Amino acid sequence: MTPSEKTYTPIYASLKDCCLSSALKELKEGAVQARASFVFPETFSAFAGHFPDHSVLPAVVQLTTVRHISEQALGFALQLRAYGRIKFSGAILPGEEVEIEVRLTPEEELYHGEFTVKKEGKSVSNGSCDFSKS
Repeated sequence: MTPSEKTYTPIYASLKDCCLSSALKELKEGAVQARASFVFPETFSAFAGHFPDHSVLPAVVQLTTVRHISEQALGFALQLRAYGRIKFSGAILPGEEVEIEVRLTPEEELYHGEFTVKKEGKSVSNGSCDFSKS
């Protein structure tokens, strides 16, 4: 099969297939806390071409997953405004289970979030995010 014959599933659309579980907790004054567990199989399209001999989940996919969880928690599409203070401190390999937690607080026309991505209970990335309603 040549590259032009391959069928690709958009990464954002395939996130739901990688999600094992999710939970939502409503907090005070419209804030929410969302948590979800994911496993990205070796066949996940984001691994293709990203360190071909040693597949690692790209950082942009971790950030996209934060947006995905945020949209699921709030119940509507979000537009990214900013990510900040991001620290990547570990790699996510195919087949590893990760837990992603985001706490979202409404602030005027934005939702401000703080997120953590953990593997085996240890942070592999964390930071802040700002979204607006799409």
